[in-house]
Amino acid sequence: MKKTVAVLVRFGFSLLGVLFLLNALPGTARAQQTYGSINGVVTDPNGAVVPNATILASNEGTSTAVTVNADGSGSYIITNLQPGIYDVQTTASGFSPAKQTGVRVEVGLSTTLDVHLALAGQAETVTVTSTAPVINTAQSVFSTNVDQTELTDLPISQRRWSNFALLSPGAVPDGSFGDVAFRGLGYMFDNNTVDGAANTRGFFAEEVGRTRMGYSTSLESVQEFQVTTSNYSAEYGHAVGGVINAITKSGTNALHGDAYYYLRDSTIGGAYTPFATGAVLQPNGSYLTEPIKPLDIRNQFGADAGGPVIKNKLFWYFNFDDFRRDFPLTNIPTTPANFFAAITVAPPSGGCPAAAKLSGGNSSYPKTLTNGQILDCRGFTQAQVQFNLIPRFFHRCFAENRRSDHLFPQAGLETERQQHDYGFV
Repeated sequence: MKKTVAVLVRFGFSLLGVLFLLNALPGTARAQQTYGSINGVVTDPNGAVVPNATILASNEGTSTAVTVNADGSGSYIITNLQPGIYDVQTTASGFSPAKQTGVRVEVGLSTTLDVHLALAGQAETVTVTSTAPVINTAQSVFSTNVDQTELTDLPISQRRWSNFALLSPGAVPDGSFGDVAFRGLGYMFDNNTVDGAANTRGFFAEEVGRTRMGYSTSLESVQEFQVTTSNYSAEYGHAVGGVINAITKSGTNALHGDAYYYLRDSTIGGAYTPFATGAVLQPNGSYLTEPIKPLDIRNQFGADAGGPVIKNKLFWYFNFDDFRRDFPLTNIPTTPANFFAAITVAPPSGGCPAAAKLSGGNSSYPKTLTNGQILDCRGFTQAQVQFNLIPRFFHRCFAENRRSDHLFPQAGLETERQQHDYGFV
């Protein structure tokens, strides 16, 4: 028995080691879904190709380096690069080294970087500062990339990062729940991933979160994302509409962090929407349609930090995000006079029915009893109703067996539902 356990333990550790090595190797079999690449052609001063040149790409943030050789036609491609800024150095026999700095690699894209070498002795090093291509000539896909600059600088109401997908051509809001439709196809045909993992609800086929949560992944932790609307590559699937593919941040050799707090308070300022109106009780007993402004307070705060564990080798990143919102649910009675009619609590002449009849659904309580009689059978007194010791909307909820968030204390006013969303990365 002990020998069997020892064998299983050794096998378990061996399997973990193999998986770790496979994950660490930058092999070409790994999916492009969370990576980018650099491609190009190496030429001499006359425009002729330079075969077998050595190209070294080094990540400016982590110093991770990848080396490849150009083929016989001078073409090269460096795959499975973590999105970020790279320095690319090219060397070849008989030519001066060439170095390009600031080469941007974006998720799901291949950055084209052609290298022009000078003859040896003409210059020690040729340095060129490069930027990401405006037009992607290496891939036949219809995609839009949203980078860190746009995520940081563009205004957004609820800090839900996927809302920036609306910047893509052919993208429109699908309903009022934060979903996005592409090319006329509903949100159910989209696919949303974060770091290659599914970020789509299985039942509704929509992004995790919807209305109950502002988001499932904090905007602060998202490095960039790509929206692909057609001609998907082979590694994408589960969609005929749009594919939203996001990657989160990672630590670098530099220790860096941020803290943030955002407040949205409807009590600040006097703006009203012309479409939010309700019947408001007047001193003479009548009701007048007036603009209403439900209470809406949102607090979003958090912090993130990242840095090295072992410089140039191992890094850490942490993000905490909290979204607290007391948001209103409003309902306008069509007959406010009836809704606010006085309730007289009195026992029924034939006695109260069984407790089961009073605790079931809407169809189970006796229709012959008045609201006041049902309240009496449930233990409420006239004093509680008269002096409003229990909010009025609860009177009718208890009496009519309805949920409390379906009836409200005043016409055009609201009750509150508190929401807390926590996120860790």
